[in-house]
Amino acid sequence: MSECPKCARPLLTSGVDHCMYCGAELPEALRASPQQKQARREQLRVAADQEIETLKQQRKREIEHHDSEPSDFGFGGDCGSDGGGDCGGD
Repeated sequence: MSECPKCARPLLTSGVDHCMYCGAELPEALRASPQQKQARREQLRVAADQEIETLKQQRKREIEHHDSEPSDFGFGGDCGSDGGGDCGGD
């Protein structure tokens, strides 16, 4: 891993032309080429597309699971036939 010539901290990304810590302009030898920058952008785009697809599939499974469960919605509550239970009255 390369270091910044000004602050000696590690260079964390190859997509910028300056140090992320001190802001120093990096020498040409430490900068990524346009082809490297483009390849990195493409790599990030593919990863983002994959993440989106994963989230879509996860959401689809959640919806299908929810739709297959019986509903808890009911009108009677827990009144019971013996008059006990909680019917919400006084």
